[in-house]
Amino acid sequence: MQGAEVGWPWGAKANEEGIRKARQTAYQIQDALLNGSFRWDDWDPQARRTKSLEQILQRFESIFFDDPERLLNPKGALSTWEGAYAPYFKGKGN
Repeated sequence: MQGAEVGWPWGAKANEEGIRKARQTAYQIQDALLNGSFRWDDWDPQARRTKSLEQILQRFESIFFDDPERLLNPKGALSTWEGAYAPYFKGKGN
């Protein structure tokens, strides 16, 4: 597969140079893990987006109510939300 144009997420190609870069990246990640400094924000472009607590809680609520199991019993889902989650989220993220 020498010189293939298959790209990896961090931009390395599937060739000798790309493999060298991948190994170098793997060593950097390993070092960060071993010394306790690993952060997803450093490696995952999705994690780099800054989100407020309010945005995170809104996303959680959306996922909660969109769950297919909960859609089967919306009254039960609402009861669970209001009794188990909402009281703890009030005033958060504002």
